[in-house]
Amino acid sequence: MFPGMRTNVSGPRNATARPNTAVLLRSAYLPAALLTGAATAALPAIIAVSLEHGASPAEAGVVTTAIAAGNMIATLPGGRAVARFGAGRMLPVSGGLIAAALLGILLAPGLPLLIVSMLALGAGSGVHTVARIAGLTDQLHPDRRAEVFSVLSAWLRVGMVAGPLLGAGAYALTGQVHSPVVAGLGLAVIAAVLHVADRQTGSSVDQKPRRTAPGLTGNRGEVLRVGAIHAAVTSRRHIKTILVPLIALSIGMDVGQVSLLTAVASVVGFGGIWLGIRLGRILGPVRCGTLSCAGISIGLIAMMLVSGPLWLSAVALGIEVATGLGAGFLSLLASRTAPAENRAPMIALFQLVSEASAVIGPAAVMGVVALWALPAGAAAGAVIGVAGTCLLIRGQARDTR
Repeated sequence: MFPGMRTNVSGPRNATARPNTAVLLRSAYLPAALLTGAATAALPAIIAVSLEHGASPAEAGVVTTAIAAGNMIATLPGGRAVARFGAGRMLPVSGGLIAAALLGILLAPGLPLLIVSMLALGAGSGVHTVARIAGLTDQLHPDRRAEVFSVLSAWLRVGMVAGPLLGAGAYALTGQVHSPVVAGLGLAVIAAVLHVADRQTGSSVDQKPRRTAPGLTGNRGEVLRVGAIHAAVTSRRHIKTILVPLIALSIGMDVGQVSLLTAVASVVGFGGIWLGIRLGRILGPVRCGTLSCAGISIGLIAMMLVSGPLWLSAVALGIEVATGLGAGFLSLLASRTAPAENRAPMIALFQLVSEASAVIGPAAVMGVVALWALPAGAAAGAVIGVAGTCLLIRGQARDTR
């Protein structure tokens, strides 16, 4: 069975702290939103900066993929660093690395340093993800983790929405292609300062590093099963992000309509997160995550039958609600599976699986689309989603024996 699959988690009540909302806002929610906003504010401008340095459109597109590469390269070493030094130290370090990367993008005299800066941006993001999951897991009592991770997911979504808006506003005010990067740098500096100040006040997460075992521990079968769930869930989320605009354009919607649908769906997703938090209290977070997996899979199946903009809009909004239901679910599952004596490296491993599947899954689906058609790609995405749902249902069945 999955560790922590039962909704009533056993363990001593005083095993971990119970930080209030104000502490969580200052130490976790707000810095995470600011750093997410920093990256998303700068990203659209990076292609323009690449073109200014003489890159071709294709090369500029490749430059942006360095963020994902840096994330994947740094995730496992980042996990070891968090295990050795503690999340309380690595959170400000990762925030500072993101700020330094954005400064490097601003000062880069050519493509080589720009690419290095992009790799550093991805690395900082990957280390921060591992540190905040490991730190919150150590800080929170098990019965609070599901809700906190869901709320954290909502704050990340705030950053994803607010960052590009801030970047667009900065460009509108100055007319300079670098201005969105400057805006992102400002957000990253604020986040790093918050982490440093939080650590100095003694309230940041996981102040003292744990003694860790030399290698990854735990039940190998459970690790493989949870890793497969991470791969399936992450792949499906990225697949739907790609398929919705592709299908929208194929049925005659224009770019403006697609952008509007994307924005509305993002806002609707907050409703899904709110509903997921409340359902999680009743059904348990794992069952709520299973409903999320099933809902997105059904939505991908419905995409095969799309006949017009209204139908696609309804499907897209429904998928976004289902996505919100599972907000924070993967972070929770990783925190429950990772052994306490070696938590950060295991969380890093799951994060690496998620990052890799975010590339491999959509690429495989696009291969299906190239060979057949868009509905076939939706069917392939649904198969991946159903596989993840079945793994979750199987785990719950084993837990009730």
